[in-house]
Amino acid sequence: MQEKPLEIEKIEDFPGATVLRLHGPLLLGNFFPLQSMVRSNDSGLLIVDVTDMPYIDSAGIGCLVGAHVSRENSGRKLVLVGANERLITSLKVTKVDQLFVLAPTVELALSHEKKA
Repeated sequence: MQEKPLEIEKIEDFPGATVLRLHGPLLLGNFFPLQSMVRSNDSGLLIVDVTDMPYIDSAGIGCLVGAHVSRENSGRKLVLVGANERLITSLKVTKVDQLFVLAPTVELALSHEKKA
Protein backbone atom coordinates (compact mmCIF):
# COMPACT_ATOMS: atom_id res chain seq x y z
CA MET A 1 0.00 0.00 0.00
CA GLN A 2 1.40 3.35 -0.97
CA GLU A 3 1.52 5.65 2.01
CA LYS A 4 0.64 9.27 1.63
CA PRO A 5 1.07 11.74 4.46
CA LEU A 6 -1.78 12.73 6.73
CA GLU A 7 -3.15 16.17 5.99
CA ILE A 8 -5.45 17.82 8.52
CA GLU A 9 -7.85 20.52 7.39
CA LYS A 10 -9.27 22.59 10.25
CA ILE A 11 -12.68 24.17 9.71
CA GLU A 12 -14.20 26.45 12.38
CA ASP A 13 -17.28 27.85 10.67
CA PHE A 14 -19.75 26.46 13.19
CA PRO A 15 -20.74 28.00 16.54
CA GLY A 16 -19.30 25.87 19.34
CA ALA A 17 -17.93 23.24 16.98
CA THR A 18 -14.71 22.52 15.12
CA VAL A 19 -14.29 20.15 12.21
CA LEU A 20 -10.98 18.43 11.55
CA ARG A 21 -11.03 16.82 8.12
CA LEU A 22 -8.39 14.09 7.71
CA HIS A 23 -6.88 13.30 4.32
CA GLY A 24 -4.69 10.20 4.26
CA PRO A 25 -4.00 7.32 6.64
CA LEU A 26 -3.80 7.77 10.42
CA LEU A 27 -0.69 5.88 11.52
CA LEU A 28 1.98 5.66 14.21
CA GLY A 29 4.31 7.85 12.18
CA ASN A 30 1.85 10.70 11.60
CA PHE A 31 -0.76 10.96 14.37
CA PHE A 32 1.08 13.47 16.58
CA PRO A 33 -0.18 16.62 14.77
CA LEU A 34 -3.77 15.37 15.15
CA GLN A 35 -3.19 14.60 18.81
CA SER A 36 -1.86 18.12 19.38
CA MET A 37 -4.79 19.72 17.55
CA VAL A 38 -7.30 17.70 19.59
CA ARG A 39 -5.61 18.58 22.88
CA SER A 40 -5.53 22.30 22.07
CA ASN A 41 -9.13 22.45 20.86
CA ASP A 42 -11.58 23.87 23.38
CA SER A 43 -14.81 23.79 21.39
CA GLY A 44 -17.76 21.92 22.88
CA LEU A 45 -18.00 19.65 19.85
CA LEU A 46 -15.10 18.30 17.83
CA ILE A 47 -16.06 16.60 14.59
CA VAL A 48 -13.35 14.44 13.06
CA ASP A 49 -14.22 13.86 9.40
CA VAL A 50 -12.55 10.60 8.34
CA THR A 51 -14.27 10.33 4.95
CA ASP A 52 -10.91 10.62 3.15
CA MET A 53 -8.97 8.41 5.59
CA PRO A 54 -8.33 5.12 3.76
CA TYR A 55 -6.46 3.30 6.51
CA ILE A 56 -5.77 3.36 10.24
CA ASP A 57 -3.34 1.32 12.31
CA SER A 58 -3.48 0.47 16.02
CA ALA A 59 -1.62 3.66 16.97
CA GLY A 60 -4.16 5.70 15.00
CA ILE A 61 -7.00 3.94 16.80
CA GLY A 62 -5.24 4.71 20.08
CA CYS A 63 -5.05 8.36 19.06
CA LEU A 64 -8.81 8.46 18.42
CA VAL A 65 -9.55 6.68 21.71
CA GLY A 66 -7.31 9.13 23.57
CA ALA A 67 -9.09 12.03 21.89
CA HIS A 68 -12.48 10.64 22.88
CA VAL A 69 -11.46 10.01 26.50
CA SER A 70 -9.82 13.41 27.01
CA ARG A 71 -12.82 15.25 25.57
CA GLU A 72 -15.32 13.16 27.53
CA ASN A 73 -13.41 13.76 30.78
CA SER A 74 -13.70 17.51 30.22
CA GLY A 75 -17.40 17.45 29.31
CA ARG A 76 -16.87 17.95 25.58
CA LYS A 77 -17.91 15.70 22.71
CA LEU A 78 -16.21 14.06 19.77
CA VAL A 79 -18.05 12.72 16.72
CA LEU A 80 -16.51 10.71 13.89
CA VAL A 81 -17.96 11.50 10.48
CA GLY A 82 -17.82 9.44 7.31
CA ALA A 83 -16.27 6.27 8.73
CA ASN A 84 -15.92 3.62 6.03
CA GLU A 85 -16.47 -0.10 6.61
CA ARG A 86 -12.74 -0.70 7.01
CA LEU A 87 -12.50 1.80 9.88
CA ILE A 88 -15.69 0.53 11.52
CA THR A 89 -14.38 -3.03 11.33
CA SER A 90 -11.06 -1.94 12.86
CA LEU A 91 -12.91 -0.25 15.72
CA LYS A 92 -15.05 -3.37 16.28
CA VAL A 93 -12.08 -5.76 16.20
CA THR A 94 -10.31 -3.66 18.82
CA LYS A 95 -13.56 -3.49 20.83
CA VAL A 96 -13.66 0.32 21.00
CA ASP A 97 -16.49 0.91 18.52
CA GLN A 98 -19.02 1.61 21.28
CA LEU A 99 -16.97 4.58 22.52
CA PHE A 100 -17.63 6.65 19.43
CA VAL A 101 -20.58 8.58 18.14
CA LEU A 102 -20.66 8.09 14.36
CA ALA A 103 -22.44 10.28 11.83
CA PRO A 104 -22.54 10.00 8.04
CA THR A 105 -22.07 13.76 7.42
CA VAL A 106 -20.86 16.88 9.20
CA GLU A 107 -24.33 18.40 8.87
CA LEU A 108 -25.94 15.44 10.66
CA ALA A 109 -23.29 15.55 13.39
CA LEU A 110 -24.07 19.22 13.95
CA SER A 111 -27.84 18.67 13.98
CA HIS A 112 -27.45 15.75 16.42
CA GLU A 113 -25.54 18.06 18.78
CA LYS A 114 -28.29 20.70 18.63
CA LYS A 115 -30.87 18.11 19.68
CA ALA A 116 -28.75 16.77 22.55
